[in-house]
Amino acid sequence: MNQYAFRRAIGARGRVSAWQELGVEVAEPVRIGARVVIPQRPENVSIGAGSRLTGKVTIISWNPVTIGRNVL
Repeated sequence: MNQYAFRRAIGARGRVSAWQELGVEVAEPVRIGARVVIPQRPENVSIGAGSRLTGKVTIISWNPVTIGRNVL
């Protein structure tokens, strides 16, 4: 199974939980799409409440990256 199919299969709440386990700070409620990728240092990423990351998104986070509240 490829990564996209797995991320899609675990569902929206599963993706949020998986990113939290890898160190991303997530303020609920947040929607993270199946094509969102954080290839380096996910512990440097924080996502504010009400944000939606969908589509083909790659977050490169060598330094801290903060995505504010209600970002679409």
